[in-house]
Amino acid sequence: MKKLLLIFASASVLSAPAASVVACGGTPELRIAFVPSQKATEVTATVSKLESKLEAEMKKHDKNFSRKVKITTATNYEAAGNAMKKGKTDLAFLPVNTYESYRGDVKDDGTYSDAGILLVASRKALTAESAFPSFQTDDKFDDAKAASSTISTTDLDKLSANYNDILNKQINISGEANSKKLELNPENIKKVLFDSKGSDVSYYRSYIYANKDFVSKTLGENVPASGIAFTTEQLKSLVDKAVKDKAFGLGESPTSSASVLYPLHWLKHDLGYSNEEIKKVYETKELQKNYSDAAQGLANGKFELAVGFGDIRNELKEPSTLVSAFKNSITIGASIGIPNDGIMFSRKTVDETLATNLRTSLISLIKDPTNAEIFGIYSHTGYVGPKDGETNTAFESTRDKIVTSNLSTIKEIKDLVAEIAA
Repeated sequence: MKKLLLIFASASVLSAPAASVVACGGTPELRIAFVPSQKATEVTATVSKLESKLEAEMKKHDKNFSRKVKITTATNYEAAGNAMKKGKTDLAFLPVNTYESYRGDVKDDGTYSDAGILLVASRKALTAESAFPSFQTDDKFDDAKAASSTISTTDLDKLSANYNDILNKQINISGEANSKKLELNPENIKKVLFDSKGSDVSYYRSYIYANKDFVSKTLGENVPASGIAFTTEQLKSLVDKAVKDKAFGLGESPTSSASVLYPLHWLKHDLGYSNEEIKKVYETKELQKNYSDAAQGLANGKFELAVGFGDIRNELKEPSTLVSAFKNSITIGASIGIPNDGIMFSRKTVDETLATNLRTSLISLIKDPTNAEIFGIYSHTGYVGPKDGETNTAFESTRDKIVTSNLSTIKEIKDLVAEIAA
């Protein structure tokens, strides 16, 4: 998976002087910022239970830990990144491209001056990806292949078609009479969407979703059958029509990976759009307030095209709306892999001891099944920190290199969006 000044629930946090938020216990609160990938109220309601749980877990590792954990949801991704950079929040749950924008300057040891990587998230593989032939080695899912930034456009188009085909073959999406397929409901969708073998992945990607009626009206009889990829010409027809209708949904935050940068990279990488054409797409976008808004907009036709991780439709809380979103939309495209997001920390307020205890505590908490809903807000199923014998610095510098490598892939698009958004 937009953004610019953070508004926390408590205005005093924003106005707190730097001297009051020095590491080593200078502030009475441990402040954690979440980003609004869903409605801010939904995010806050889901993760608020982490406050007391993290306080209790931290005390197990440091008997002198006495801070109150304060969780807030930022107005946008940039707000969370900016607050972390300035030391106005201690931790932030961020995608890598937002983190990269606020981490500061590289130091001699390979880490960065203003922020660091506390933990990297892992998440469940999508069945459409773990079963995709091009992502297999010796008949087993190969995370490195799936995460690669050099996947061919042909494979990405086939992946999108495979996504639809797996759902259509196993779930009665079209409402066929006397069907032996699974009923279209949230439980069955989740069962089919995610890899039953429990494979974890180091990446996610942005999918381009389309309203089915829009596709039919635009392409007529030329709509590909389930499992058949759209041609480049067909995809361009859909994109151009959605842009003309001002119904191409994109996110607000210019550093969002899944709702801005990687979909635009898809336009350039897969469809060959020029920078001027991409600029027009971005400037005429229909704003996705969050991923739930995008999914609901696909269902009711507000969006002809919308973007987000796999699967934004599964984020809808109301069962009937979720069913409608799957019934009325399909995927038409897929981006290259995006390195998993994670939990980042401010170097102004978090020292090495605190970072170590936070890593241990958060890894312990996410392993507890009773906390699945909290961390599931971003589809996190686990966290990766330093290996045994690996120093914090070595872990952070290695992960920062991955972020930098990702930037080289996306830099042209990121710079273009920053220029437009300025």
